[in-house]
Amino acid sequence: MTVPVRSLIPALLWRSAGFGTIWWAMTEGAAGTLGFGLLASAAAASASVALLPPPWPRPRLMALLRFVPFFLRQSIAGGADVVRRACAPRVPTAPALVAYPVAGMGATERVVFTLVVNLIPGTLSARLEDERLILHVIDRHLPVHAALQQLEERVAAVFGRAAGRGDGHTDRGTAGHADEETRPDGRMSP
Repeated sequence: MTVPVRSLIPALLWRSAGFGTIWWAMTEGAAGTLGFGLLASAAAASASVALLPPPWPRPRLMALLRFVPFFLRQSIAGGADVVRRACAPRVPTAPALVAYPVAGMGATERVVFTLVVNLIPGTLSARLEDERLILHVIDRHLPVHAALQQLEERVAAVFGRAAGRGDGHTDRGTAGHADEETRPDGRMSP
């Protein structure tokens, strides 16, 4: 797919500014590195536009502002859960792999969902397989499916999509429930 040059210019400018800001912060604003920082920022922006050209879905500002506190709460809850399990080794675990359908998500939405899902206490993204995200859960008795649905709704709102619509998964059946265990060969049980 060819991208018009006029849509690349704003992307290059915004990304150059972003990479320049990162450079400035990393060098603590040292004036002696300005020239190299400009070149490095332009090169990084060019590479980033070549690897991930526009257009991208535009996040909805209000939904994004509502997502930030949710993200912070999940981060703290996930960290607290790890500390609790590390400090109290007798906390029961029942590890399993579960599947969650991601077919209706756009590429950017899927990446955000896959990364943020790791903050849900007791979960870790394992792989994407056949339009499903395979997750390792530390305890199959945790309410993982409900947490995943809530996360999907939040991420979908940020990208302007109603969760569960248009993706063929309005009724998720058993997919994604935390009682799905793996077979000895590592594949999902039916």
